[in-house]
Amino acid sequence: MNNNQNIQQPKPDPKGKAVASFVLGIIAATPNLLILTNIPMVLYLDNPPITFASLIIGVAAIVFGIMGISSSKRKYSIIGVSLGLIPFLSLLRIYVLFYFFGLGRY
Repeated sequence: MNNNQNIQQPKPDPKGKAVASFVLGIIAATPNLLILTNIPMVLYLDNPPITFASLIIGVAAIVFGIMGISSSKRKYSIIGVSLGLIPFLSLLRIYVLFYFFGLGRY
């Protein structure tokens, strides 16, 4: 009788999802963090594909971060989720300032 049949194999650590969340969060947050310096504000408002791509990448960063939160690289996952939220907060700021308070050019 083989004793190795009763031994359970440990589950692999999903480190890749935490690191992917971190990288996608950086990519998603970069154009939005440039807005805080007010350098490309006009380019950002006139270029909706950047906004849309940043939001999609931000969603991917949040999803991978939630999936990778149980890994040993938990810090990367938390940072990825927080960086993935930046496009949403930035877009909310733009809508509040420019559309509700009338500070836009339109």
